[in-house]
Amino acid sequence: MLVAKRTKELKLQVANRSIAPVICEDFQITFDAPIIKKVNENCHFYWMRNVPNDTSKIDLYFDAGNVLSQPIIASITAAMLLTGSQKKSAQEIHETLDFYGAYYDIELTQEYCIVHLYALKENLEQVTKSFIDALINMDCLESQLKLILDEKKQKFAINLQRVSAIAQRNFQQLVFQGTPYKRLVKSGDFNKITAEQIKCFYHKYYLHGLSRIHVIGELSETTCSKIIDILSPLASQVKTKKAFHFENAKTNMHIPKKNALQSAIRIGKICINKHHEDFIGFSILCTILGDYFGSRLMKNIREDKGYTYGIGCAIQELSNTGVFMIVTEVGVDQRELALKEIKKEIEILQRVLVPKRELNLVKNYLLGQALKAADGPYAQFDLFLGVDLQGIGINYYEIYLQKLKNITSIELRNLAKRHLNWDDFSIVTVG
Repeated sequence: MLVAKRTKELKLQVANRSIAPVICEDFQITFDAPIIKKVNENCHFYWMRNVPNDTSKIDLYFDAGNVLSQPIIASITAAMLLTGSQKKSAQEIHETLDFYGAYYDIELTQEYCIVHLYALKENLEQVTKSFIDALINMDCLESQLKLILDEKKQKFAINLQRVSAIAQRNFQQLVFQGTPYKRLVKSGDFNKITAEQIKCFYHKYYLHGLSRIHVIGELSETTCSKIIDILSPLASQVKTKKAFHFENAKTNMHIPKKNALQSAIRIGKICINKHHEDFIGFSILCTILGDYFGSRLMKNIREDKGYTYGIGCAIQELSNTGVFMIVTEVGVDQRELALKEIKKEIEILQRVLVPKRELNLVKNYLLGQALKAADGPYAQFDLFLGVDLQGIGINYYEIYLQKLKNITSIELRNLAKRHLNWDDFSIVTVG
């Protein structure tokens, strides 16, 4: 009898899959900003607390990205940060981090080298101290340099066999022409690197190039103060950011590749970033075009035509600009057909109003993504970072939600006409 009753209760709890759940738009998202402390005029400390567990993380932003020198020098220097110091070998450094249950990751972008350190909150101070001790005393051993150069040279040679890598390299040169962002690693560069070049870059951009310190964790004020004291000697003494004029080459380039089974496609242009009044609407338009699984490009190029396993578009934001890009790989025989269909989908957005049902679907999808993106202190910090790196306040997201709820199909069509003109694109195909 009890089993029958329990079975009936379970049946009542099962959702009726033939009835769509009620969509609720009447909700509020709280966007939290971290506590900010000034280390010096060019370096700030950002602290997000209220973490409901013992985990913690610290991110160190060094102004040591690819744009500041030859990309290979920035890359090799970043790879050598924990390869041995004047006091400890690489093995001893890693054993120390392991002892504290910590791990690290190093991310190199066009503008920054970002060191991510993860540890329990009780060990974060000691982990930071151990890492900085290894960084300050980095020895730049010739033997370690040779190992890293050989490894990167092999990976580079393998990567250059991929049509996607060739397309991305050529696309970067077309989009960022006339600026340092255009610079690329070349095969011969690996044979020209010296320990002296690495040391110069390291002294200039690491020992005096720390511009941002991000800490997430339920730490004490005392611990935060100690971490600031540990890191303050590395704080940047000068501003390194420069403004460039960005204008992509409006051209269509095809690079044949013998025996290639697929063609890589890159289509894009210099576009707007969060500082532009059109950006929020343009980002919604990009979602409709190709930034979620049910997008128009996915439905046409993947589901209907079967030219690819995946296609998408995105907006990459940099300090001074943005880049709109469509990315895919299709069969070699379908390359021109795919380009034709991509162009068709863009032109439809410029002529035909987005149907109400589709627009409501995308709005609800993006509202759900906003809820997900604001879930917890780590996610909240990522949201803050997304605006603060652009010099914009956290209230940007409240403006975003209002715009998202109220945007119309007419506005989207006008945005497509302004920002998605086919003749303005840099187009690269390889294979």
